[in-house]
Amino acid sequence: MNGERHRPTAKKLAQLFWSEVIKLEATYRASDRYSPEKAELWNEALRTEDAPVSIRDLIYEEVQKAPKEHRKAFSKVALATTPTLTQAVPAYLKAREEGNGYGYAPLAASTVADINSAIAHLSRFLKQPPEAIYLGDLNKDNMLTFRGEYLPSQISKRTGEGLAPATIGKMITMLRGLWYWGQEHRGLPEGATPFDLPKGVRRERPKAKRWSQEFGPVVKMDRLIRKTIHNEETKEPFCPLPGSGLLLQTMRGGFQGQGCA
Repeated sequence: MNGERHRPTAKKLAQLFWSEVIKLEATYRASDRYSPEKAELWNEALRTEDAPVSIRDLIYEEVQKAPKEHRKAFSKVALATTPTLTQAVPAYLKAREEGNGYGYAPLAASTVADINSAIAHLSRFLKQPPEAIYLGDLNKDNMLTFRGEYLPSQISKRTGEGLAPATIGKMITMLRGLWYWGQEHRGLPEGATPFDLPKGVRRERPKAKRWSQEFGPVVKMDRLIRKTIHNEETKEPFCPLPGSGLLLQTMRGGFQGQGCA
């Protein structure tokens, strides 16, 4: 004990030292007892098909014994009746692989990327990591806000503009497919899903609008030029544009300002 040679003093210091060790060990055990990992073990036992009814009572007892700062988080994980996104998404993608035993249509790599993108958006919208979001946390109210307010405000990395309605619709469809799988394999409630949303008011189609703005004038000019061609077979001579007074060069290199039909 720092070189202490006096026997009674050394003995007292040793007792203090070991009492601190025991105290720290007890604190560590109590903290570990109510960790997310331990809560997941309780939840796994709860969701086992042949789990005794008393298992839920035991979990309630653990919740009551848990320190106040751990109680809410421990209870949510241990008593959860639905999987988290971190648990559900990989299992769903596995079930949709080529040659799966369920007869499900396999997902293309681009579709898998779209699903992961939808999950990332959902995580940012709910302001929680995927491992903290349970499928049971999703409901029609927050999904209406997700579709109608959050997603339209997001900027596409590809176009630099807001997400197109078609892209938003695709994300909702992807999440609905995940929920259908959860109904079959993870005990989600049957019936309507949080993603069975009203069609809503018809929205503008930004891609069509952008195409018209960028390529519409080109198409109009092409049509105008075609009208000035005297001989469609030889593509010559070119006539002056109406009202321009300009002489356009013919294919043979000469200039002609008159004689157009």
